[in-house]
Amino acid sequence: MIRQYTSQLSQEKNSDTLQKLGEMVLALIREADLVEGISNHEIAEALQIPTATVSGLTRPLVIQGYVRELGKRKCKITNNTVIVWTTQSPRKVLKF
Repeated sequence: MIRQYTSQLSQEKNSDTLQKLGEMVLALIREADLVEGISNHEIAEALQIPTATVSGLTRPLVIQGYVRELGKRKCKITNNTVIVWTTQSPRKVLKF
C-alpha cells in the first residue's frame, strides 16, 4: 500500500503534492496498530521523506481532528521517546 501511494505521488503535479502527502501520512496513521501508534520518524522512513516534512503535516491533521496523540513510547527508528499518533475520527475529506 505504501508503494502504491509513493508511485502515485511521483506521477502527480507539484500543486497536488501537499494534499497527497497529507493523505499518505493519514493512511499510514490509520494503518498503524491502535495500541502502538506510529511516530513521525516511522512515517518518514516508510514514505522516504524528511521527518520535518512529516512534522509539518501531522500538525494540520491534529488541528482538523483527523489525528490525536496516542501517547509516548520508544521510536523504532531513533530509540528515543517520541509522540505516537492514532486516528481520531471516521474517514472524512482531507483538506490542506
